[in-house]
Amino acid sequence: MKHKVIVVDDEELIRRIVADELEDEGYDVIQAENGHEALEKYSEFKPDVIVSDVKMPDMTGIEMIRELSSANSKPPPVVLVTAFADSVLEEAYAAGAQEVMGKPIEFAQLIKIVASKLVSPTERWLNNKSSQNATQLSCSFKTMSQFKNKISFGYGGLFYALESEFPKIGEFVDLNISVVDENLRLNLQACVKWVRKEVSGKDVAGIGLEITSADKEAAKVIENIMGDYDGVSYIPCS
Repeated sequence: MKHKVIVVDDEELIRRIVADELEDEGYDVIQAENGHEALEKYSEFKPDVIVSDVKMPDMTGIEMIRELSSANSKPPPVVLVTAFADSVLEEAYAAGAQEVMGKPIEFAQLIKIVASKLVSPTERWLNNKSSQNATQLSCSFKTMSQFKNKISFGYGGLFYALESEFPKIGEFVDLNISVVDENLRLNLQACVKWVRKEVSGKDVAGIGLEITSADKEAAKVIENIMGDYDGVSYIPCS
């Protein structure tokens, strides 16, 4: 059975090109010209993945994600594509987007990303460690409660507070976490999806991380934490 994708964009040419590329890869694809139309077609078509523009009339891609999340306990993964990626990263991942790509679209990258979203985040972690150089970050907690309270998890990543020496978007981080009372050492790798250096109000400086690899012990612990998570954020803002 073919996997199903809805392509959402208010520009017909872009929408058609993206749909054609996905169809060439064997996907069953339908199109929608805005978020409202995508929501109307969602229930009947039941897509495995949605690929959507962000800035559209009537309903943006981020607004569409919020509507999907409010109406469905397990909405499909949404990949956002936008010419204004840097300005929407935190909001998009907090709303529940699983990927934000820039324009012009690199179709080989898009095909790879869509394929990766057909399995759950935790399934993607095992045996997936990048060989790229990674920034080393370490933190230690006395109790599991402190660990859960200090690091904010979404269902695909986490917010990690930093005050200096920020890695760049797209770089990898090796995160080593110890929980003393549980005699736990958790080793995971993550990709930096956004960086917040300047803060105001209650915001805290830090980075948004998508977990990309974890050893079996870390995967089990984090999967349990995410199993208790009842929010919609793929990567939380704080």
